[in-house]
Amino acid sequence: MRTYRSQKSALTRALNTEDPAKVITECLRFFTEYNDAGLAYPDDWHRWKRAYFDAEHDARRVMAL
Repeated sequence: MRTYRSQKSALTRALNTEDPAKVITECLRFFTEYNDAGLAYPDDWHRWKRAYFDAEHDARRVMAL
């Protein structure tokens, strides 16, 4: 499993690309790593959840155009 610091950096890099697919992939990867390891989420897990919802919304908006 990656360290929390590398997970946070990966999310930041994905957000900076402004590509919803990359953000969604990184968020799903984050939650999968914690779920597979059976670990509790870090205190700011909502950062990934919010990024996921925002990216999902952006992807749907682009598809609707």
